Amino acid sequence: MRACVGCVALLAAVAAGCGGEETAGQPLGGVAEVVMRNQRFQPATVTIGAGEIVRWTNADPHHHTVTSGAGSLAPGAGVRFDQEVQPGDSFEVTFDSPATQPIFCRIHEALGMTGTIVIGP
Repeated sequence: MRACVGCVALLAAVAAGCGGEETAGQPLGGVAEVVMRNQRFQPATVTIGAGEIVRWTNADPHHHTVTSGAGSLAPGAGVRFDQEVQPGDSFEVTFDSPATQPIFCRIHEALGMTGTIVIGP
């Protein structure tokens, strides 16, 4: 019986240390997950290493875009990708070079649907 109590305590400690807000957006096996929900990128900021992948999944009932650049609010910003993502679909990008990459939804940018990908070495 003591072994079972110990296992439960261990499982609770592991569960408390796994997942949660503080690790959201951090890559797991080279893939960082971002959910598009309530017209927001969740998490809004993701930090990855060069060569890792960011996957955006649309959990809203309407489509969004995942567009790189500073958005229409910053004229002259370059766009390297601009992908429409339907409800339930996903879109992935591999970031190869260290940089800070702004991301926005062209449809909902004015509502604050923006984010940042920080790519380290």
